Amino acid sequence: KDCLPKGLIISELMSANLSYIKGPYGRTCDWVELYNNSDTSINLKDYGISTDSSDLGKYTLPDKTLAPGKYTVILLSERVDAVKSGYSHLLFNLSSAGETLFISKDGVVVDYAISPELSADVSYGRENGNGGFAVMTSPTPGAVNGSGVAEMSATPTTQTTQGTYEGSVRVTLTGAGTVYYTTDCTTPTQASTRYTGPITLTETTVIRAVSYENGKLPSKSLDLTYVVNEGVSLPVVSLVTEPDNLWDYYTGIYVKGPNASSTFPYVGANFWQNWEKEATVSLFEKDGTGFSVPCGLSIFGAYSRARDLKGFSCGFRDAYGMGTLNYPLFGEENLTSFESFILRASGQDDTKSRMRDVLMTSLVAEKTNVAVQKYRPVVVFLNGEFWGVYYIREKAQENYVAGNYNVTRAEVVMTGADGIDKKEYVHLVDYAKTHDLSVKEHYDYVCSLMDIDNYMDYIIAEIYVGNTDNGNIRYFMTPTTKWTWILYDTDYGFADANYDSVKDHLNPEGTGAGNAFSTKLINALLKSPTFKEAFLRRIAWQIDNIWTKENVHGRIAELEGLIGQDMKRDCEKWGRTYSNWQSHVQTLRDFVVYRNKQLPKFVKNYFGLTDAQMQEYGFKV
Repeated sequence: KDCLPKGLIISELMSANLSYIKGPYGRTCDWVELYNNSDTSINLKDYGISTDSSDLGKYTLPDKTLAPGKYTVILLSERVDAVKSGYSHLLFNLSSAGETLFISKDGVVVDYAISPELSADVSYGRENGNGGFAVMTSPTPGAVNGSGVAEMSATPTTQTTQGTYEGSVRVTLTGAGTVYYTTDCTTPTQASTRYTGPITLTETTVIRAVSYENGKLPSKSLDLTYVVNEGVSLPVVSLVTEPDNLWDYYTGIYVKGPNASSTFPYVGANFWQNWEKEATVSLFEKDGTGFSVPCGLSIFGAYSRARDLKGFSCGFRDAYGMGTLNYPLFGEENLTSFESFILRASGQDDTKSRMRDVLMTSLVAEKTNVAVQKYRPVVVFLNGEFWGVYYIREKAQENYVAGNYNVTRAEVVMTGADGIDKKEYVHLVDYAKTHDLSVKEHYDYVCSLMDIDNYMDYIIAEIYVGNTDNGNIRYFMTPTTKWTWILYDTDYGFADANYDSVKDHLNPEGTGAGNAFSTKLINALLKSPTFKEAFLRRIAWQIDNIWTKENVHGRIAELEGLIGQDMKRDCEKWGRTYSNWQSHVQTLRDFVVYRNKQLPKFVKNYFGLTDAQMQEYGFKV
């Protein structure tokens, strides 16, 4: 070790970790390995670590003593839920695109590493523990390093823009060394087709290309999608990943695999596992703009993941090459940063109207402050194959709240179902059910903890649409917001206009529709005359202002116009007729006509109201 700097030094680092030091649910972090190259013990808290030369002490190393000749590994991640127990941890990430990492003491740099771009599961460290820095194909966190290679080949480039084409397209590739490519979505090797000139395409094709240079690691894969002669109407999302990541019997995320139960929803199946696979996601807008970036691809949904048409989650992490997607997914200039988004195929509505949830939630969002997920319809191509009509949706998690409510992810307290995992929500419900909310002081205290108008509109919307799956709840609080509810996953709504959801959703036994969730809070609030009167008036107001025939039919027509053309192809793909889809859309139109007649009857019966009282509250009787 004589040739190394004395004192605390950087021995190894990893900026694109997928496989090492796995934390909860198999999550991984970036990491840096430090070594004490001195004759005395070192307390790490005396040192700073940073990727910013103008702020060397940005992060203080943990309060930990490192003996002479010993290694320690510090995990680096902005997500504490990825950290393996027993490891020290700092709240920042390394860039897999390459950057400089500094170790300093009293504002003076004592060691640094200039990391190049690194691919997944490749580290950068001192060769054999005492040499110069090199790329390591066999990382050794916590132990002496082995031999490395100088660097990675540069990723090939193309002069032919990805996207949608009519007729044909000639694709040109450029790369250092020799470029090899595939068109079956497998990762290219030196046994793949060698690029010798432009590739002419007359049908939709995925091209994956890598560069090989002597003495270097192969490059990262360049993933390109050309959607040719498909005649799609909507913008296109392309998902590209190694085919085994989807279809392999043992490791594919889309298949049942060896451990699935024999009946729906096939618990134990591969698609029920918390698996994420490396992929490339691209968006091709109609005007030629869009993006193509690396991501982690996983199956999204509850029971809907057992259906033929599954939802996807696209997560962005430095381990894949990009920690955040910076793009206005929904056309809003103030919402351009996403750590993830989902591609939703309408859950249990996938074989019906394919628009239930976005219909209901968008109408509620226009007239109330109930939180909802934004949406936009797209056509998905999976490894170059037309897969159907989906919706890009925000993922209802902490990052969604942070982006929409101008707070940090760490400031968000979020839960779902009965909320028993969050002490703040448990306190709210316990107080409400143990105090008489007809007493103004008690009611006012509850109102200080929750957005009462948001909650009222949320409950009424769930009642109106007749959602029988209303145990699927998300709600949150932040330093600037009280408890706030998200109208989420309403695919079972707008089904039966004669369903008495007032009785079910306000069930005083505290079980809710289908015994799915607690109704303790709403029943406690209804003991307050102030809340009860406002609640009844608000039901009438929603019927007259949100759920009018004109509003609902207008939004249905809008959505039908957006997805109708591509639903013809979707119906062919998934074995149904276009007329069947149209009949399900008509069911939505019929629902609102009958619901507006039936719901007031259910309200009147449940609350024991007279015709005069109903009129006083604003109902048309």
